[in-house]
Amino acid sequence: MGQDIYGIGEIPPLGEVPRYMHAAMIRQERYGAPADAIRIEQTEVPPVGRGQILLLVMAAGVNYNGVWAALGALPPTSSRRAASRATRTTSTSRAPKGPAWCGRSARASPSTESATR
Repeated sequence: MGQDIYGIGEIPPLGEVPRYMHAAMIRQERYGAPADAIRIEQTEVPPVGRGQILLLVMAAGVNYNGVWAALGALPPTSSRRAASRATRTTSTSRAPKGPAWCGRSARASPSTESATR
């Protein structure tokens, strides 16, 4: 058995999953400027269920939505207007479609699972 947690930038041996990980967390009691609201914390590694994978993330960044989340606000986008337009569309209208995976959680397919066993 290895360590309970590895340092940021350390890579555990192949196949070893530590008990804890580092995560950039935003908590409601810290809403405000992103530099104050986003903190690196240690948290338990979530369990990996059937058909799921666990990724080792080597780099991450803060994007526009992360800034708004840190402020505790919804981003001022046109998403609300787009949602209201979508509810007014008729069955004959053709809305543009995103990639097949858009809005879905990543899952391994049965063919992928059998190939990796």
